[in-house]
Amino acid sequence: MNNLAGAYLEQKKFAQAEPLFVRVLEGRRRIRGEEHPDTLNAMENLGRTYLDQGEFAQAEPLFVKGARNWPTCLRGYAPPDAHYRAKPGQFVRVDGESQALGPPFSRTC
Repeated sequence: MNNLAGAYLEQKKFAQAEPLFVRVLEGRRRIRGEEHPDTLNAMENLGRTYLDQGEFAQAEPLFVKGARNWPTCLRGYAPPDAHYRAKPGQFVRVDGESQALGPPFSRTC
């Protein structure tokens, strides 16, 4: 389901992608828990869908929560690659208010 939603997102078919990403996120929260890397990845995917549509208010909480939890969730997992280390600083407000995200966001795993 996640792959299908990703294919829709690549094609800019947001109406088809969004409900699938929502279902993936709900399932991963229920099965894996809030801080599991798969759940955080699902948050990022849904956030990216909102961001690509210009829905910053919906995207921001998903990116912020994901950024705060990456260092915590990756303890005990394989060492993160550069992609994961970049995540905490990835989301800076894009709705005209440029802000530094602060200490919890500058941590790396």
